[in-house]
Amino acid sequence: MLNKSSVLIGVNLGTVLAERGMKIVPKKTTLLGELDSAVKRNMLFQSGHSAGAEEIASYILTASEGDMVEVSRDVFGVSDGRKNYQESPHDTLMDNYKVDLSQLVARHIAFARNVVNAEMNMLLDDVREALPNCKYNDAEDFFSITYYSLPAVFKSELMDELRSYGGGGGYVYSSLPLLSQVNADFDALGYLLIGDESVDAVLGNHLGTLGKEQLIHLLTEKISEISLPLKDLLNYSLVNYLFYRNLTARTDLNLGVGMVELQTLAAKNRDYFGNQLAVAVSGYESLVRTGILMSSDSQMNFSVLRTEPCRITVYQETFDKLAENGVPIEALFGYIASLDSVPNITVDALTEASVVYQQKWASVRSMYTATLVNGRLDAFKRVLTRCFEESIKRKMNEDEASFLNTHAGFVDQTLKLAYAFIDDLHLSDIECLEKVVLELVAGIRYRFTNAYFILKEMQEMLAISETMTPMEAALIASTKLVTDFLMENADLVKV
Repeated sequence: MLNKSSVLIGVNLGTVLAERGMKIVPKKTTLLGELDSAVKRNMLFQSGHSAGAEEIASYILTASEGDMVEVSRDVFGVSDGRKNYQESPHDTLMDNYKVDLSQLVARHIAFARNVVNAEMNMLLDDVREALPNCKYNDAEDFFSITYYSLPAVFKSELMDELRSYGGGGGYVYSSLPLLSQVNADFDALGYLLIGDESVDAVLGNHLGTLGKEQLIHLLTEKISEISLPLKDLLNYSLVNYLFYRNLTARTDLNLGVGMVELQTLAAKNRDYFGNQLAVAVSGYESLVRTGILMSSDSQMNFSVLRTEPCRITVYQETFDKLAENGVPIEALFGYIASLDSVPNITVDALTEASVVYQQKWASVRSMYTATLVNGRLDAFKRVLTRCFEESIKRKMNEDEASFLNTHAGFVDQTLKLAYAFIDDLHLSDIECLEKVVLELVAGIRYRFTNAYFILKEMQEMLAISETMTPMEAALIASTKLVTDFLMENADLVKV
């Protein structure tokens, strides 16, 4: 079982240790101790004789192999298969032990592959499936930004009708008794088109984005215009202007009043909403000229503890001017994060204080990122804990069940060890899930086996070499397992 190369390695190791004043001493009553004694009993090396490594190796090898004997051969000169020497105590031991040892290692590898590795893969799949459901944002995701440009319908030929409305007073809205009873069956979009093919194409595209439910809501609910942000006021005024504009020439709706009164009220309401629409369009143009960046409904209540993103509406035309000035969006973030921020900041004002607000955001972002890191790590730990708890409730392998039946409290101890391990994880461990799962399953749950040693060695070998197969990695791992076992049979002592 020994060969020249393995013996030479041992002799060279002994030489190096001797030079450092150390030696390996096999423990008595161990397998290694018995093998060492068996070789020594058969050694022919004379004490005090000086010899080199090659000669010493030859003595050890001869002692392990035994004495040469005559080989029995048949009439054709073929050996009958018996060894050509008298077995030494070393080989007798190894002949009896190697079968048991190989079978034992094979069982360890089979259990590691078929049971432990299978459980690792299931836990890994569970964690990967659950992790995307953990809600956490990057720092910039704190803001939900909508870029608003004036829709094409407000630049179409329809706006020519509004020139008669100067934005002055005197226009009064009058409600219609049965208008609130208009239901989902009402063809809102069809009723708002004006009959001009080119204008209706633009109208259809815009109103289609609002949806039927929203159109009916804008028609049937009296909304306080003063509370609406400009972009919503534009839609509210447009929808109602079109409705009452068309209602003046239609008689197919029963709204609870006579025909003459209906047409009179429709005309008044048309003028009311026509004036509102003209004012809203003019207001948007004024905002752009002034350089206002954000809509009045933008959420400015910034906090690093906020769980929902700040919803910000930025006017695209003025934001383009900001970009032309070379001001990054981080300056806008910094402004929003300031305690005294309001939505009416202008391009010129933000450009002038750009550096200050960029520095403000860099400071706030650092604080916010720290909060996010903690939140992300906590979410990862919760997912890992839940998935591991569920994994140990699955149907167990017979060997595991048999072990647990004779080891009361093992599962509770397993959970304690797992909780302690998970609690000590860092955010970077999310990127090393395979190693985390290896520790939890092989290292903690199946710590009563050699699976952790085998799978960890295999994982490291496969990470080093892209061409190595799992079988090759398993062979290396099992060799190391046996080597470690034998090294536990010896002590390293000073001479």
